[in-house]
Amino acid sequence: MGQKPSYLQEVLERNPHRKKHILDFINRFTVIDDVLVDKEIFNYTFKCTYPGCGLCCFAGTLVAKEEINRVIKRVDDIKPYLSVSKIKRLNKLGNQFYTNYYVEGFFKLRTWNSSCIFLMEDKRCAVHTYCLDHGIDWIKFHFDLCVTYPLRINTNKKIIHIEEELYNREYVYNCFNIKKDGEENYESDLLYYMKDVIVDRFGLGFWEAMENKYKS
Repeated sequence: MGQKPSYLQEVLERNPHRKKHILDFINRFTVIDDVLVDKEIFNYTFKCTYPGCGLCCFAGTLVAKEEINRVIKRVDDIKPYLSVSKIKRLNKLGNQFYTNYYVEGFFKLRTWNSSCIFLMEDKRCAVHTYCLDHGIDWIKFHFDLCVTYPLRINTNKKIIHIEEELYNREYVYNCFNIKKDGEENYESDLLYYMKDVIVDRFGLGFWEAMENKYKS
């Protein structure tokens, strides 16, 4: 009786045309406290220019049902932050700010006038701004991918990596850059800039383990 193929072998067999991409992606990772961590995180800087940019909010992000349930309870309080046209659109939709998506278990935030339905006219996020104005922890309340960007963090599968669209330069934003040789700036190093989010998802001990790996 033959040995059962590994999960990696199964993935490669299903996607032979993407073999190099898959292997390159896997080779980027190291294990820190049982979490798969993208080593490229240590090689990039990130400093969001929020508010006033909104470039990464041109499309609706993926959201899970529990995220929708969390935000929909407050959507009537969030709507006043939006433009008249977006308020009218939400009213017409009965506050359904999301639409179906082909990925099982996920939905997609709607867009209107070429931007996320929650992007304000001054390029701020209405959900984020509502949280700040009302003393709500936006890291816990906001949509997950909006909080973790430019990272993808999956606490269930214990994996953290750079958004592939950025790493592959599908989108080029001034806020996200590869570090120059010898450059060290704790304000803009991706690891340090995202500290609060990583700590919220995996705990301070894990972030400190990442920092030790970064410094070693």
